[in-house]
Amino acid sequence: MFHGGNAHHGFQEEWLRPALTKTASNYLTGPSGLFDSRSFVLGVKTIDDVFRLTPKLSLNDMGLLDKPSFPILIVNGKLDDQVPIADSDLLMEHGSPKEARIYPQGGHMGATPGVDRM
Repeated sequence: MFHGGNAHHGFQEEWLRPALTKTASNYLTGPSGLFDSRSFVLGVKTIDDVFRLTPKLSLNDMGLLDKPSFPILIVNGKLDDQVPIADSDLLMEHGSPKEARIYPQGGHMGATPGVDRM
């Protein structure tokens, strides 16, 4: 399952800069918390270091999107402000067959205010 994850666009500075500084409202503590978690995972301290390292994580740039894979279920919300919906779209356009469930009013990982998905 690919549950609200980055594939290419979410690793690029033009998308990351607003997410890490102002738009990640669905993250537990907002954009600063998202920056803290991403920088910790990457082992860096500054936002410029994040921007320098993350493009190297692009599945598209590594040439992996058109490789065979196990079936993938993509789940996300169209209004996600932590991971761009464009990454889900990109995955659907490449590689092995996949299925997707995109919540039209959903945020990160499809979370939709007032809707219980369990």
